Amino acid sequence: MKNIHIITEEHYTSSGELRIGGLHNYVDTLARTLSNNGYKVYIHETSIDGKDFLFEPTNSLTIIGYSIKGAFRKRCLKLEKIVKNFAHFKNDDLVIWATDYMALYNHFQNAITIQHGIAWDVPKKMTPLKRYTRLLLLTKQKIKILSKIKGMICVDYNYWNWIKANYSDSSLINKIRIIPNYVAVDDQMILSKPDDTINICFSRRFEDYRGSDLMVDAIKDLSSKEIFKNLFFYFAGDGPRKSYIQEELAKYDNVIITNYNPNDSLYFHSKMHIAVIPTIGSEGTSLSALEAMGAKCAVIATATGGLSNIIIDGYSGLIIQPSHLELSNAILRLVSDKSLANEIASTGFLEVKKSFSKQKWEQQWIDYIKIWLNY
Repeated sequence: MKNIHIITEEHYTSSGELRIGGLHNYVDTLARTLSNNGYKVYIHETSIDGKDFLFEPTNSLTIIGYSIKGAFRKRCLKLEKIVKNFAHFKNDDLVIWATDYMALYNHFQNAITIQHGIAWDVPKKMTPLKRYTRLLLLTKQKIKILSKIKGMICVDYNYWNWIKANYSDSSLINKIRIIPNYVAVDDQMILSKPDDTINICFSRRFEDYRGSDLMVDAIKDLSSKEIFKNLFFYFAGDGPRKSYIQEELAKYDNVIITNYNPNDSLYFHSKMHIAVIPTIGSEGTSLSALEAMGAKCAVIATATGGLSNIIIDGYSGLIIQPSHLELSNAILRLVSDKSLANEIASTGFLEVKKSFSKQKWEQQWIDYIKIWLNY
């Protein structure tokens, strides 16, 4: 049995609970997939609550938390040193850095990393000189990461195209492989939608760059329409913009702020007719979008990050620009044209079932490690 070491940050709590978040779910699912396919997997992570811990969910999976403090670079270097001195580590073991930023400090001879989507495309006001300088520094940093590792898995084609446009050295670019995110579609789940109301959800972290404020403004736009009383808007999640959402929409009885266990995502979305992913920036192949499509929601998304890798406008969803007016108009379009909403919901469901299934994702990872890495 070959060893694989995954290095990440604040993945579990010391009491054994998996933290809520796409990255944490990704790491956990990847570790279990690898351990179920003949590898002995160790997850090494910084502890969120400053306590050392060790869990062994299975005989082939061990999760170890270390009480490490300091700046990001310092934490990464400490984790690297710990793994190199780990009793079950050999120099030819495979190391997976959970994010590409962590891999910037890699010194392992057999390491790969995961790139979860461009995180620097959130609009900012900059002078042309500052913007150009930022681009140069970013490109230099990303090339340095690629030069330090054996391979990189990207969740979308947006990053791959970005780095090709800014750097043409094929020897480094060829280290990149694309494995989009996934959704575990359950054919047995009852995908029944209520008939008496139209339920619309914003199911993601309440951050401005995730489009929470656009959603607030779109609801205000729609409040003057006659149809508004039949629409119910669900904000499902948490985040720094929660208070803003509550204050701005307090007068609307048809706005509900809620939460759900990540394992219940498909069940939650099965009660929704429309799901909105109005991202402004920092998006990969969105788990929120995939889960909504996997529950037969009609999805409205912006042309941001990896979203256009999973949604074809007018076929498996609607693609808009990040504008509250475009968002409110798209919602009205689907509310007014139920046949279109049903059509793109059904097509989106078939698309994710075929192209973004968990089984396909797992097989792509196993094939990558066995074929491309010969490990």
